[in-house]
Amino acid sequence: ECEQGIFNFLSQTANNNIYTSKVIDVKSSQIEIGTIECLFDHSKDTYFRVMNSSERFILFDFKTSKVRFIKYFFSVPSSNTGASNGRPKTWKIEGSNDEQHWDEIDSIENDSSLNGYSKSNTFTCKSMNKNFYQFIRIKCFADHDNTNRFMFSEVEFYGSIKK
Repeated sequence: ECEQGIFNFLSQTANNNIYTSKVIDVKSSQIEIGTIECLFDHSKDTYFRVMNSSERFILFDFKTSKVRFIKYFFSVPSSNTGASNGRPKTWKIEGSNDEQHWDEIDSIENDSSLNGYSKSNTFTCKSMNKNFYQFIRIKCFADHDNTNRFMFSEVEFYGSIKK
């Protein structure tokens, strides 16, 4: 059980940024600004945004581990960044063990909790899926300013991890 978060647990174990140290891999649709490392630095003064496209996603590969979570945390950048385009409003989170077949873990429509500088929220998954997954994909379908972008400062999953 990772009560302080799965990414936090992995960061403490690696004693480094989990993406930079290759503990996990992350893929995304085309990056517009920022770096993937920003998602794991616990700062709202950095961010990661994917470009305007119809297919906006971030995919986490836990490599030799699998995760199961019931809550997750998203935050968007502070006013220090000046970044506002791409705050997520409608999204889906899916899990897979082969990147071919995906199970829905959660979906949110028209959420306003992330619409403002430094906003954050912890969401409880509607589906209490008990499966463990190697791959977790977040797909964004709508953002608050309709720019077809997708942006976060921080992401965390709360649940369990197993090797």
